[in-house]
Amino acid sequence: MKYAFGSLVSLIVLCMAALAADDAWPGVRGNWRGFSAYTFDTGGHQARVIAPEKSAEGKPWVLLAGAEPGDVEEALVRDGYHVATVELPDPFGSPGAVEAWNAVYAVCAAEKGLAEKAVLGAYGHGGLIAHNWAVENRPHVAAVYALDPVFDFRSWPGVG
Repeated sequence: MKYAFGSLVSLIVLCMAALAADDAWPGVRGNWRGFSAYTFDTGGHQARVIAPEKSAEGKPWVLLAGAEPGDVEEALVRDGYHVATVELPDPFGSPGAVEAWNAVYAVCAAEKGLAEKAVLGAYGHGGLIAHNWAVENRPHVAAVYALDPVFDFRSWPGVG
């Protein structure tokens, strides 16, 4: 009986730890392809973090721009990466967009303990913000992956 009680206490502690970890992210919890996704405000910008069931060693994460997370990001989440996005009214990599990414970085790395170096993901016009953020934050960049990135805002339709 003594062992059964100890096992029950251990199970309760593990469940409480899991719930505490789940509640650790700010904002509203939702679902993205079966994973927990947290939406919250960072300085006037809507951010979202998709959390894996279990973080990979080192707590790697992706800061994504230019598109909604897709199959590539789903594979990364399955492998233990977190994926963060932020709604930007200006897709052209402006100083305001860099500031918005800085705010998301602060929540993910400084407050929530994800890896100090983020992987930057960029699709299309997301190349501008990824490039500009990487230039200003070189020590915080692990890698960059991009698909058809735009690096010159004048090439964006209707702008140049």
